[in-house]
Amino acid sequence: MDQHIPFNESKSQPRDEVLILLIDPNIDFVMDMKDSFDRHSISVLIATTASKGIEYFHTVNPDFVLIEANLPDKSGFDVLLEIKDISRDRSIPTAIISSNQLKENRIRAYELGAIDFIRKPIDLDIFIPFVLNRVAFRKSITNKLLVDELTGAYNRKQFYITKSSLYNRYKISNESFSIALIDFDLFKDFNNIYGQQKGNEVLQFFVQIAQQTLRSKTDVFRFGSDEFVLLIRHKPALVAANIVEDIAEQMRELWNITFSAGISEWFPSTHIDGTLLKQADRALQQAKKAGRNSIHVYDENSFASSLASRLMIHIVDDDAMVRALLERQFSAWQSDTFEISVHCYNDGFEFTESNWYTPQDYHVVLLDGVMPKMDGLEVLHIVKKKVQSERVLIAMLTDRKNNQDILHALNSGADDYMLKPFHPQEVLARIQRLVNRLFL
Repeated sequence: MDQHIPFNESKSQPRDEVLILLIDPNIDFVMDMKDSFDRHSISVLIATTASKGIEYFHTVNPDFVLIEANLPDKSGFDVLLEIKDISRDRSIPTAIISSNQLKENRIRAYELGAIDFIRKPIDLDIFIPFVLNRVAFRKSITNKLLVDELTGAYNRKQFYITKSSLYNRYKISNESFSIALIDFDLFKDFNNIYGQQKGNEVLQFFVQIAQQTLRSKTDVFRFGSDEFVLLIRHKPALVAANIVEDIAEQMRELWNITFSAGISEWFPSTHIDGTLLKQADRALQQAKKAGRNSIHVYDENSFASSLASRLMIHIVDDDAMVRALLERQFSAWQSDTFEISVHCYNDGFEFTESNWYTPQDYHVVLLDGVMPKMDGLEVLHIVKKKVQSERVLIAMLTDRKNNQDILHALNSGADDYMLKPFHPQEVLARIQRLVNRLFL
């Protein structure tokens, strides 16, 4: 058993920030590409058909899209045509890859929005820096789109970027910070009475007051028309509430307008960032129900029981040792977004005959490819036929290295394919990245 899953598990879990969407039916090519990008800590999401590639594009918001010109269901040019408007709006670079270098094909690709036409075979030593260059250029463009034009506050996208960097920094320093989610009370009525221009002045003044109070121009974010988030560094929730109350008092005195606010606090033990905003939103809704013009702090005792969604991990493998190692690894997964529940099955028949699927929950199925009674690919077909849900993620875990089997699994709906031997910690890290992309 040691030869399949080593016991000296790696202590590090790579966290990929770049996601490449590769749409190509050539399984040899995509596996070589995936291996090369993995060595550079770059995630690659593989689609072997145009339809699956388009689905992934709309689901995961990739940083770069590589599209083979010849696909089994549509051409790569058809894919470009379908995604070009969104890819331009989001500044997502796209490229056609092909062994066919006809001039008309290159012209067509550029007309449809591709920034490059790349010839196969690809020199990976050059290609990796090329991709990173394009991704860096995309980031430089999007950085110019992170400030709200009306108020000068940063936007929602910049909030998530800033908060993520704080997580890493404050985990080391063992500090906490708070956020305040603010929504102006009856702002539509204010605009109807005084006019939209006056309403715009209110929002602009609020941002100025908030920036002055926080002594920072980078910690005020506009989320919606009259909805803002304040990032209050180094302060616990109760202190943050006093700061927000000071801002509220100035708005009442100078503009005779009120807002409601919900505040939540991040602790070093917090693991998933989606929870923090959910907590603040729940506190905000509580403030509104209390009659508006109030500030409420998230109370874990009141809300924790109903906060997390359930994430069901199903380990389907006939090898008891594999099940035990994976169960141990996934049971240690700490999440504030999901309530993790791990279930093991001796074989595919036991899994398919169980009541494993609950539509209100999220599911990850770790499926062995070779099992007695029922083959893993057969289980995959049964699951896909029975359950049509975006809340189910299936990863094949097998030592079956036949390219046709891999292609069959991906075409049949598998979201990932991991070959044995593997480290259980690596499996966990890859599943966590997919869950963050597909479920959050």
